[in-house]
Amino acid sequence: MRYQKKFGTFYNSKRWRELRAYKFATNPLCEECLKKGKIVQAVDIHHIHPIDTAYGWEHRYDIDNLESLCIECHNGKHESRQSSMTKFDKMWEELQLKGGNKND
Repeated sequence: MRYQKKFGTFYNSKRWRELRAYKFATNPLCEECLKKGKIVQAVDIHHIHPIDTAYGWEHRYDIDNLESLCIECHNGKHESRQSSMTKFDKMWEELQLKGGNKND
């Protein structure tokens, strides 16, 4: 299964959408902002342990691995990982072009 397809299938699954809705219902405010004494509406659910790691994938449906975040905090969490993820995506695509799994 290709890298992007694996995560797209997960994020479009009924189980994820229901868990995401539950997390928003129970934590509608940004959890990082609350730690700083600010009240800001959450707009996204973030995996504390990224799902592109073995541990994160294993715990992708674990409510304790999720946090409600505003867009600013969510972007901040991903900025630190973005350059390494971009490199990984590029490497993965190159491997596929060099004769990776032809069953994708």
